[in-house]
Amino acid sequence: MKNIFRIFIFSCFALFLTSYWNKGFILPSTSLDFVKAAIALTILFVLVRPLMKVVFLPLNILTFGLFSFFLYVFLLHILSSGYGLFSIRPWQFYGLNISVISVPKTAISYISNLVLSSFSLSSIINLLDQLT
Repeated sequence: MKNIFRIFIFSCFALFLTSYWNKGFILPSTSLDFVKAAIALTILFVLVRPLMKVVFLPLNILTFGLFSFFLYVFLLHILSSGYGLFSIRPWQFYGLNISVISVPKTAISYISNLVLSSFSLSSIINLLDQLT
């Protein structure tokens, strides 16, 4: 129970951070809908994802773990389009210039944004889980 609550808090934080930097990842406007989205992400992360990893273990071994990432992208797509808890849309990245590093202006498609969002959410949740 303690682990589920911890993942719930991490999911809230990950949803907020992802929506902050990713302009195509739009969270609901009410706090009740935000909590529903965080609960759904927690259920996805705690129950569904490990179960699917076990079911698809042979594919995961053959692809060296890459299949589990695409499974997470697919499950995030189901959460966003099927349940409408948050929305993922294409958006325009206006570029970035930091001293020597320059990232040009880029159009981010729906699929690319789905991959970016799932990478961001899972990375933040996993990083916070490793730190505690």
